[in-house]
Amino acid sequence: MMIAKCVAVTGPQDFPFGTLGGNWRFTVSSADPALQSQTVDSATPDASFQLAPGDYTCTAQRLGSDNAPLGPSASQKFTVASPATVSIDVAQGLSVTLSAG
Repeated sequence: MMIAKCVAVTGPQDFPFGTLGGNWRFTVSSADPALQSQTVDSATPDASFQLAPGDYTCTAQRLGSDNAPLGPSASQKFTVASPATVSIDVAQGLSVTLSAG
């Protein structure tokens, strides 16, 4: 598993007076049905996901205070590669201790 951190690049956009910004909604999805989509609502424009190897798309959307989408969303495709190796402890020597019994 790898941790992917999605960070929205933000910029101002004008809305009618009284509009209040809410959380950011991040969704990571994959075309592979074996990889489940994940959604995180965040007070900051970033979110982290623990992901298995595969191809993904992360989408960020600002929400209004009513949880309705506010402004455009942004998406980015990325790949979590399978690790080339894994580290497993194996025997590399042996120690024997003798005692009188």
